Amino acid sequence: MNSIKSFALIAKMVTVLLASILLSASSCSDDNSTSSEGGQQQEGLKEIVINTPDNQAIKSKDSWIDGSEIKIIDEKGDVEFSGTTMIKGHGNVNWYEAPKKAYAIKFARKEALLGLPKGKTWVLLGNWYDKTLLKTDIAFYMGREMSLLDYTPRCEFVKLSINGENLGIYQLVEKLRITEGRVNDGNDGFLLEIDAKSSRNRDITFSTPHLEQPVNIKDPDITADSEDYQYIKDYVTAAEEALYADNFTDETEGYRRFLDVESFVEWYIINEIAKNNDAAFYSSCYMHLKRGGKLEMGPLWDFDWAFGGTILNNNDKPEGFWIGKAASWYVRLFKDPAFASRVRSRFMEYYLNREMIYDRIDLKANELAKQINENNSKWGTIGSNTADKQKVIDAYLKKVEDLKEWIETRMEWIKDNIGSI
Repeated sequence: MNSIKSFALIAKMVTVLLASILLSASSCSDDNSTSSEGGQQQEGLKEIVINTPDNQAIKSKDSWIDGSEIKIIDEKGDVEFSGTTMIKGHGNVNWYEAPKKAYAIKFARKEALLGLPKGKTWVLLGNWYDKTLLKTDIAFYMGREMSLLDYTPRCEFVKLSINGENLGIYQLVEKLRITEGRVNDGNDGFLLEIDAKSSRNRDITFSTPHLEQPVNIKDPDITADSEDYQYIKDYVTAAEEALYADNFTDETEGYRRFLDVESFVEWYIINEIAKNNDAAFYSSCYMHLKRGGKLEMGPLWDFDWAFGGTILNNNDKPEGFWIGKAASWYVRLFKDPAFASRVRSRFMEYYLNREMIYDRIDLKANELAKQINENNSKWGTIGSNTADKQKVIDAYLKKVEDLKEWIETRMEWIKDNIGSI
């Protein structure tokens, strides 16, 4: 890492640590509970209230419901935002299989919600498969505050009500888009996703010889007979050919001509620490490219089945490499000693600053514990829907401690074995 980037990262970490101390103090001293417009108790989380026209049910992830009223109610019960939005379902497995659905909302013009930068499109994640509700927040925190990735989505936890139904704790997240302030690749950029479920969504895709799953062109909207389509397909194919060529390690003629190495390193480390099942180039693996630039990995997305969240592929166990052994391009990249060396040195910076992760978990768990009983009453994710409030809180905090222990064990295992990959 050059000295400028190294200094920037150190400054970033110091700022975050100071902010965490201040936020923790503020959060621990804030025990006020007041009523919102709907009579619900506000305990540290703001509430998003959405009403569709005639209480129309949201049944599709393909069709928007226009003219829906949206309000954001603060902790004191005051309306801090009011407007009109479009809403539809969101996600793949989550939408079709999870009882607690995710949603996408879209405004006619850019809006700043919950103090986050302005944007037209947002996602409301239910995090059904994550009993702690924290895993996406942890990964995004690492991306924003510990990595050298140029963009990671910002997010805030909220309560969500739709058509008078209290849906519990959700996470408002910036939707991935090529736009200023998000994936900032200008008018000639492309956002891509390696996604096994692209055919289900009727997306515009292409395939390459070494990627088992298709590459979905997420943004902008283009057609398969356009010059844009041919450009991005040709670029990714050429990058892959260079990666698998005999001289692929050559700094001038090899894969470095096409790939932004730092982004591939950072994206790998966070997903490997998380042992993210889908990140083995199966689903929600994003890349982006600006014409004239290099292909970058990221942004980060989708950590439901991460941090020990699934028994698939033994990814519930904190031991063992996953992304580096299962994602085709990374298997090849690790055959380059220079790439492997860079991953090792950068991982040690994450390892030495891992207390930042645990501090973030404690901070957010403290916020969510105040509201977890209401979420459990709706979804029964921690225990019985009618379980005693304190028992639900205690059970939730135990799951949080288990998560921290899993991450610590994972960090130690990678540290002890990083030389073998």
